[in-house]
Amino acid sequence: MKTTRSSKSILALPDVELWDCLRQGDKEVFNFIYQQYNRPLYRYGSQFTYDRALLEDSIHDLFLEIWEKHDRLSPVDSIKFYLFRSIKNNLVRRLVKAKNFSPIYETEVYEHFSQECSHEHRLIENEHNQEKLRKLQESTALLPKSQREILYMKYFTRMSYDEIAEKKAINRQSVANSLFRSLQRLREQF
Repeated sequence: MKTTRSSKSILALPDVELWDCLRQGDKEVFNFIYQQYNRPLYRYGSQFTYDRALLEDSIHDLFLEIWEKHDRLSPVDSIKFYLFRSIKNNLVRRLVKAKNFSPIYETEVYEHFSQECSHEHRLIENEHNQEKLRKLQESTALLPKSQREILYMKYFTRMSYDEIAEKKAINRQSVANSLFRSLQRLREQF
């Protein structure tokens, strides 16, 4: 018998894990994402068109495509950013196709939409960047103190390998090895 998760347990999952569950075909997670983002996508999409039917069709088609291609989706850090970008591109394609715009006019439409949603896009991107920074800080905090110090000296104070080696009283190769191990551990987290 298949166990079901509560909305609270699904809500507690970070976007990366939610998306991975969706990519593995988890229908509960798919339904949860649909419920979470259906209205926000509608509000966001209404900036680009007043045609309710077109907007609703675009949202439903987006989720249908996500479900049909769930096993081929790329990993994402921010579900919101992915969905908002996807719905914008979907709407622009549909509007261009419906009006039989020329390629020149199509470019103007894309530019117009880019300007229209630039504030929203910046907010989403800022939120996405803050989440990445938070993850980086958490991952860095898990490194041994000596590795954190060497990372700080190299990337924040821009010291050379030789300067770090001199300051830490270790050889240059130890600095390089420490940086390599630190960066490798951080990459594993992302």
